[in-house]
Amino acid sequence: MVGGDGSDRYYVDNAGDIVSETNATASTGGTDSVYSFLGAYTLTDNVENLRLLATGNASGTGNSLNNIIDAGVGNNVLNGGAGIDTLSYAYATAAVTANLGLTTAQATGGSGTDTLLNFENLTGSAYHDTLTGNALANTLTGGAGNDTLTGGAGNDLLIGGTGLDKLYGGAGADTFDFNALSEMGLGAALRDVIGDFKTSEGDKIDLSTLDANLATAANDAFSFIGSSAFSSNATGQVRFAGGILYGSTDADTAAEFEIQLLGVSNLQTADLIA
Repeated sequence: MVGGDGSDRYYVDNAGDIVSETNATASTGGTDSVYSFLGAYTLTDNVENLRLLATGNASGTGNSLNNIIDAGVGNNVLNGGAGIDTLSYAYATAAVTANLGLTTAQATGGSGTDTLLNFENLTGSAYHDTLTGNALANTLTGGAGNDTLTGGAGNDLLIGGTGLDKLYGGAGADTFDFNALSEMGLGAALRDVIGDFKTSEGDKIDLSTLDANLATAANDAFSFIGSSAFSSNATGQVRFAGGILYGSTDADTAAEFEIQLLGVSNLQTADLIA
């Protein structure tokens, strides 16, 4: 099977199948994916993504590119190889527990017993996942569900997604990234929690992809007002009081979202990417 320009899909169900992606230029070669039904598959040159579709145990190995490897239903041995690679449990049928810091087989719960090697990033399922990074700079993405994300060492990026998420950056300058109002709620039963925010380590809360003013066509930035109360028109204001960051996106005095910061009594403008 020979591909060229554009984003190509290859379905491999025979050990004799050979994938040859001839375009190594990212701008024209697209993002290419292999869907493997085999018990073992290694990505060939110039192919970015691999999804394991075997009904039993299978292994998947990346190449030198920045790969995304989707785990299969069985017990998998997954190796990202070189590059900045992402292990994804997006297709898991139940909640997943996965730790990039372990190099031995680990029971994931929702996706078999997997061995995880040479991954920098980790993406969860649609369920209540527990995801842990390693000593590198990891990107952990919870997706749907009430997830618990722990970055560990390194300058990590934590994205809870929808649901009531608990986020722990660990050591390093970590970024807690919130991308949509639908990811956050109001009140103790619905708001996300950051468990170890440390200004001294350079941690940041990133609200930059949220639109602070829904009444305009632009993607407006938020304005931090410290612990002061919202004004009568609080559009685009964020405030911090009692360990909770409140944000307003419309013209009243009520918040549209909350984020709780455990053990934090003071927050500054520099702590936010707004």
